Formats: sequence, structure tokens, C-alpha cells
Amino acid sequence: MAIDYLKTVARLQGHVDAESAEALQQWLRAGKKRTVDLGRCDSLHTAVLQTLLALSPPIKTPPPDARLRHVLGLGPAPEISARSAP
Repeated sequence: MAIDYLKTVARLQGHVDAESAEALQQWLRAGKKRTVDLGRCDSLHTAVLQTLLALSPPIKTPPPDARLRHVLGLGPAPEISARSAP
């Protein structure tokens, strides 16, 4: 399972697929003070990303990926290295 639901924390792990979006949305809306742990999340389907952006739950642990942190508003944009043309 890509999401472990604890009492007040949803722990997202590995790749979280589109099928998880609706359950996450329902879980977040079902209670107050629910948070999300993305510390072990490698990637999210855009449906899950949209759920997080729309509901803006507190993020307990940010994801390790700099691009995902940036999209979620949790960090600066990652630097893009310029490639030299051959």
C-alpha cells in the first residue's frame, strides 16, 4: 500500500498512484489536524498532487525530491544545470 493511514498522519511511500487520491481526500476531510508525511514518497500521480494542493494539509515531513518540494511550496526551485551543446 502506498499510503499508511495512522490516527492523524497519512504516510505516503514509494510511488502513490491515481487510485489513492480519492481515499486520501476523504481521509483528510474526515478529521481535523490531519497531516501528511512525504518523507518516503518517491513520486505522486498528478491526481494525488492535486488533492494535496487543493486541501493544503500540513506536511509533517517533506519529500526528498527537490522538484516535488518546490511544486508543493515547501522549498526553493531546484537548480537546473545547463548542458553544453556537442
